[in-house]
Amino acid sequence: MPCSCLNDDPRIALDALRAATTLRVLIDESHFIVSTRRCPLCGRCFLSIFTETIDWADGDDPQVWTCVPLESHELDRLHAAADREPITEDHLLGLSIRRRILVRRAPKAQPESADWAVRDLTIPPHD
Repeated sequence: MPCSCLNDDPRIALDALRAATTLRVLIDESHFIVSTRRCPLCGRCFLSIFTETIDWADGDDPQVWTCVPLESHELDRLHAAADREPITEDHLLGLSIRRRILVRRAPKAQPESADWAVRDLTIPPHD
């Protein structure tokens, strides 16, 4: 049975990933935060992408949290790139091979949802 961070139930996986250790913050903007994280139980690494769009109306701003399982060579490549230059969305999209991605959505005035999807990585809109 896989670790909770890869559990088929996205809520269980999200809970496990909330407890993950941040390895490195790659982008730290107020509405766009990208980091690498490690599951404390199994050691698997993830790319964590938090995005938020501001609507200026009532503070219930839409948010998306995307968690992408990484292979060790991908983690090494991202960290090496960050040592040379600021990480950009293009660096992240360079990981865009089809894979299972966990996405938590908190839309404005709607219930939160989470699901696993097999797809290429995309960067949600953000301010």
